[in-house]
Amino acid sequence: QDYVAELKEQNEILQPILDKFTKYISLYNEREEYEKKIQDSSRLLSRKRGGLREEELQRKRVTIKLPNLIERLKKDVAIYQDEHGPLLIQGRLCLEVIDDKEEDYKERKKAEKERKRQQRAKENTLYRSNKIH
Repeated sequence: QDYVAELKEQNEILQPILDKFTKYISLYNEREEYEKKIQDSSRLLSRKRGGLREEELQRKRVTIKLPNLIERLKKDVAIYQDEHGPLLIQGRLCLEVIDDKEEDYKERKKAEKERKRQQRAKENTLYRSNKIH
């Protein structure tokens, strides 16, 4: 009975953190979806009602809510770990999972930016060489 009570108490403590982590994963995936969506300029020509409004709401979720959620989640996990020890998600420290996902996102954004820069430079070079001839 003591063990059951201990597990219930542990669940009550962890549930808000796990809910935030689930929300984080959802918003992380939504950010990926949003990044792909904004690359398609034809979306602006769509006559779908509320499409741009929904896109604006999605932008706010991924640019405002996601960073705030990450900050709150990291604080909650740090407090939990100070009091109860490491919090593991799929065998890895929760904070490590979050940091790795965010670092991966930043690296992909940086690589995409570099790829676009190189593509523009190549196009400019082709344009200049055609202009000279």
